[in-house]
Amino acid sequence: MDLLVECSIRAVLIAASVAAVIGGLRIANATTRHLAWSSVLAAMLLLPAFSAWGPKAMVRMLPAVAEAPAIEPWTPAPSQSAGQLGAPAVMSQVPPVGESSRPVSWRPNLLFAAYLFGAGFLLIRFVLGTVRAAYLLRRALPEQGFLSSPECACPVTIGWRRPAVVLPSSWRSWPRPELDAVLAHEGEHVRRRDPLVQWLAALNRCIFWFHPLAWWLERSLATLAEEACDAAAVACGHDPRDYAGYLLNQARAIQQAGARVGLQVAAMGRGALSRRIRQLLEERPTPALSRRKAMFGTALCTLAIVVFTACKLERTQKPAPGQPTMNELIHRRAESNRQHQDKARALMERARKLTREEARQLAARLRNEPEDKDTYWTLVRHYEYKANVTELDALRLWYIEHQPDGKVWPGNINPRLDRAGYNRGKALWLAHVKRSGAAAEVYQRAADFLEGGDKPLAEEVLRAGQKAYPDDPRWASAFGRHYGQALLGSDEPVTEFNVFRVATAQEAQSRYAQEVRTRLAESGDVRVLAQTAQYLLAWGNRFGPRGRDAGVDSLQLARTYVDRALSIEPNSELARTMKLRIAEFETGRRGQQLARMSPAELATISDSDRMLLTLRVMRETSRRQTPEDALAKARELLALAVRNQNDALYGDAVFEANVVLGKVALRRRDKKAAVRYLLAAAETPGSERVRLGEFEMNLPRALVDWGERDAVAQFLERMAPKTARSKQFQDWASEIRKGINPDLIPTLSVPGCSQDPC
Repeated sequence: MDLLVECSIRAVLIAASVAAVIGGLRIANATTRHLAWSSVLAAMLLLPAFSAWGPKAMVRMLPAVAEAPAIEPWTPAPSQSAGQLGAPAVMSQVPPVGESSRPVSWRPNLLFAAYLFGAGFLLIRFVLGTVRAAYLLRRALPEQGFLSSPECACPVTIGWRRPAVVLPSSWRSWPRPELDAVLAHEGEHVRRRDPLVQWLAALNRCIFWFHPLAWWLERSLATLAEEACDAAAVACGHDPRDYAGYLLNQARAIQQAGARVGLQVAAMGRGALSRRIRQLLEERPTPALSRRKAMFGTALCTLAIVVFTACKLERTQKPAPGQPTMNELIHRRAESNRQHQDKARALMERARKLTREEARQLAARLRNEPEDKDTYWTLVRHYEYKANVTELDALRLWYIEHQPDGKVWPGNINPRLDRAGYNRGKALWLAHVKRSGAAAEVYQRAADFLEGGDKPLAEEVLRAGQKAYPDDPRWASAFGRHYGQALLGSDEPVTEFNVFRVATAQEAQSRYAQEVRTRLAESGDVRVLAQTAQYLLAWGNRFGPRGRDAGVDSLQLARTYVDRALSIEPNSELARTMKLRIAEFETGRRGQQLARMSPAELATISDSDRMLLTLRVMRETSRRQTPEDALAKARELLALAVRNQNDALYGDAVFEANVVLGKVALRRRDKKAAVRYLLAAAETPGSERVRLGEFEMNLPRALVDWGERDAVAQFLERMAPKTARSKQFQDWASEIRKGINPDLIPTLSVPGCSQDPC
């Protein structure tokens, strides 16, 4: 139905353009006007095929919004017809998804059924009329060099391949001048091939039966054909008044017979008889069309037909007034990140250049403005750069004493470098937590500080804080952080920027570490188990190479705690997220092994491994691939997915391959194909990765800026039931339909997830 609607709009534009040319040039000649409208008929008949398969240039019907740049920085390639992309592979290769994943609308189906009913009825009549005309022509009797038939009430010209004139049986009684006039008129029909034009007009009416233009074209072409043949007969020397009388005679014969023949053919007497007679009796002849005007009119009509036939009409859906484009939102975020990075670099540069006197001045300023984070971190970085442990620890001790729960985190002191400073800080923190009404932040900072010198005491402080503030949601993350360091064998204190810690086998196998293992093995706290696994997974490769220096298999430990958490609470979002992280690490490690294989070894791997390798290559090299390479990888991945529908990567393959195909289509400026691929991606049966919403949104964002708001809203609505953030996706879809541009950046957001490892 969309194709027919698009063709209908184009046909109206073509007809309006041709009518404007005819009216503007004041063309009254029936032959010229018949030729012009015949070209409109031909264009209308060719529109469905050309719209589906012909090359197109985009023309917007509404002002365009700013278009997004290329989604991926692929190497520019020569323009290629997006038709070579083919239909969305998922639609033909992937089995249907459950009905709940894609809402079904009955209205398009009902409209299409109504169209088929109307077109079928008219086509049956059309075929029967064509057969009847052929049958009439075969049964016509040759008489004195003419064909005649008693079934005809007036002369008719039949046959779209080899037209012939069939006279009624009464032709013998006609006066010779009337017979000559009739033969001149019908002979002109034969010469002009008017029966073929009328046959095509009838066929066009069957196809576009719902379109008033199709019915108007059929009537107008018949009328213009009769007027042109009338003019030709008069030009042969027949008197216009006598000829008008002949027309009246034929009209009476038709009236007496009750019908002419009932065929879809051009015939004398068809059309507005009164108008034809009036034109014949007018004394003013139709002015001849000059050569210059004919050429100019032909050029204008041809241009209009070519433009509206070859151009693809796009109705862009504009955002609400004042809304930033998706492209602008991306640049705003990038600019914000750049400013943050520039600020950090400037801070480091200033810290390096500080003189001793300037450092003293900054330290004095902090006594009066302790919440000035920029000054604090400038001074900390200066002391670290100068390796001035004494001044650095003195600054931290001042903050611990005077600002234990302030906006600035005081930081920790390494007991191996400054035992006295550590002991002083320890005493201060213990004094703070013993005070009545100590804030939850004080307990957490005290535990962090104690990590480097007394892990059992750090745990006691955490438990005291949890008892004092049982509803604080941060305790699970704090315990997971603490247990993760104990299990990995960290012998350094936690600092905000100290992520590459030292791990020792002595610490990892200590009595306390063994107690932690036992405690976690018996724990029923799903959140603590999952958070511990999270930190083990995030830090395992930073405490020596994946903890092997300390004799710890962090991945195996993380898997153990995640499995226990899921056995207790199978629907835990955090535990399921960590399960996905572990699986991604394992598949990533397998992918690295596959990437190092020789071509001979790769020839023997399973389809499952080949899908993993293809998906990995497509993800990691997307920014360096040409559209052709991306297209090949996406098609290869879909073909593998079809053969391995039970594979764990099947849902990801369906989604990501169609997204890549959509990007290629959009890069080639085929917006309609990009929309098809985006909606095909939404037909994924889902996966853990999809459920968590961990997929980039470059293609939907670009399509929003290209005016395809409804399509993107449909994509979000279809994906919503498959993600853990269904409401957010539904809200985005609603905002897009209202003209609002939300920032479509899905990031992992699991309740209780610590922001450090994530």
